[in-house]
Amino acid sequence: MSQCVYYSDVDALHILESALSDLLASVVAYDCDHAGSLPKPRSVPDHTFERPDESMDLTRLLKTPPTPADWLINGLSEQPIRTALTNAIRRIGKTLWKLVGLDGMIAVAERVCNRPLAFLGHDQDGSDFSRQMAIVDSAWDGIGDWMG
Repeated sequence: MSQCVYYSDVDALHILESALSDLLASVVAYDCDHAGSLPKPRSVPDHTFERPDESMDLTRLLKTPPTPADWLINGLSEQPIRTALTNAIRRIGKTLWKLVGLDGMIAVAERVCNRPLAFLGHDQDGSDFSRQMAIVDSAWDGIGDWMG
């Protein structure tokens, strides 16, 4: 029989910060290893997505714009590792939103992103912070009141 382990909010926050730090380091390392070989990110079109109905012919169906789920699937097929890592960062953001709200999310992001990435050398110019915060900002966009 397995036991349920309960964590205090402080312990949970520490675990989430540690996981976020590891995930950010992994995304940056992935980006460094694949610099120049990554496909350009595609933006989602501005128009409203239309859902095909059952009476649509195949020609019209093929012209239907992609849905947000299609963009995720495209990300998985083009950059599966990076997409999985950024989705995990997003899940951490959702958990933090429920646990500590927007102010807590900002505090955690700033604390974690202020840590220099050891494998890149000493962070003299603050580029580690900017690079990591850009990843967090993109992954957490739309969670609660977080605006990327």
